[in-house]
Amino acid sequence: MTLQKDNTSPARSSILDQAWFWALAIILFAFLGTFFLYREALGLPFFFDDMIHLRWLDWHSLPSVWTTAEGLGYYRPLTMSFWKISYMVLGYYDPMLSHLLNLVLHGINAALTGYIAWRLWLGKGQKLFSLLATLFFLSYPFSFQAVPSSSSLSKPLIATLMLVSVVLYW
Repeated sequence: MTLQKDNTSPARSSILDQAWFWALAIILFAFLGTFFLYREALGLPFFFDDMIHLRWLDWHSLPSVWTTAEGLGYYRPLTMSFWKISYMVLGYYDPMLSHLLNLVLHGINAALTGYIAWRLWLGKGQKLFSLLATLFFLSYPFSFQAVPSSSSLSKPLIATLMLVSVVLYW
């Protein structure tokens, strides 16, 4: 008795057809693109409003960051909490860490944008559309200071929270 090969079984798809491969590619593209485009920001000092924020934080405890914005023109407790916690852990304000946090958040936002684009475009060209959406977000953040300026941490942070809420809602 001989066994015949069943020709009706589905053909093995290549790695380029796998969704996980493209998800990983978009994530890598987002983070590598972010660090390629904005790597110079890691060497920047604190500037613009940073000194005002950091002096204000010196006068406030972590809980008071959530209860008052007296002396500042706006209320951004989550942003201030990140800086205050980094000061409590390190003992000083590190500009490289602050800029790195902005870059990491921008990379996350670009990856989330690519994922949302992947979910929106279901037809032919889905992979290209997703990569282009990621590239566009990487290259043109909604504010020119959102990525390199550590005092603009609230912008990438808000974008992260909003994009995650879109993904979770979906």
